[in-house]
Amino acid sequence: MIKIAIQDSYIPDKHATQLVDACRSLGISYECFGLIPFSDSIIGGILEDKTSIIIPFGATKILHLYYQEKLPKNWVIWHDKLAFNQAVLAEEPSSVGLKMKNFLLNGSAEYKNWPDCADDNYNKWKFVKPVDDLKLFNGQALDPMYTLREQLALQTTDSDIYNHNELIMFADFKEINEEWRCFVVKNEVVISQYKKEGRPFVSNVVGNKDKFAITVLARTFNPLSDKPYVVDICTTGTGFFKKYFILEYNAFQCSGFYQHDVKDILHVLMRHYCDPLTKDYLAK
Repeated sequence: MIKIAIQDSYIPDKHATQLVDACRSLGISYECFGLIPFSDSIIGGILEDKTSIIIPFGATKILHLYYQEKLPKNWVIWHDKLAFNQAVLAEEPSSVGLKMKNFLLNGSAEYKNWPDCADDNYNKWKFVKPVDDLKLFNGQALDPMYTLREQLALQTTDSDIYNHNELIMFADFKEINEEWRCFVVKNEVVISQYKKEGRPFVSNVVGNKDKFAITVLARTFNPLSDKPYVVDICTTGTGFFKKYFILEYNAFQCSGFYQHDVKDILHVLMRHYCDPLTKDYLAK
């Protein structure tokens, strides 16, 4: 059978609660687990379950553990560092033949290795982020008053970020008007909005024009072949000048839900990926 593993420590309470409530509502088997801070240790009774297929949801720490081969063998992760790397992604062909850089908001970005770019100065605002989504640091606007090293030093005392030969994206700063998060499973797209006019705005009500454009873009490219993924769609401009772009791809199991009805996400997921022992819950 399939069981959902829900991280309930060192993660927003709302995120875990949304998952628990959705599993209970749909009758999906679940169990919570914890992560011991500053270690690679997982705690919880779910570690004793060696027969179920475990689908974990939590922070990006579980991705790091996956790549270090420190997760139990029966835990399933949908992620690929190369496929989620924006520098690689930009050169991939889309479903309509054009390179993905044509659909990405930052398709024309520059890419530089850390620490080579750490002390560079720019005379205008730049958007910077690591090319993958393992959260060495969060994507952000780089103030022309600071180098990247100086700006990061204002945010964290974790000197470990300076020990990575990370590829960093530098893009011209753009004014984003709206943003939506899309959970995509086998071409089914579950959408909610999380920003409007540059400000937080959570809603799962999507107009027909937006829904059509968002769905088309969300299906333009699946970085994981037929596996689930998350993609953020944004717009620039308004009215006649409104344009839709792909902002970034994220891990299905480590992304915030905003105003999504998590039941919709799990329902689609289980319909496509559950084994015969769990399919009967859909008939309830």
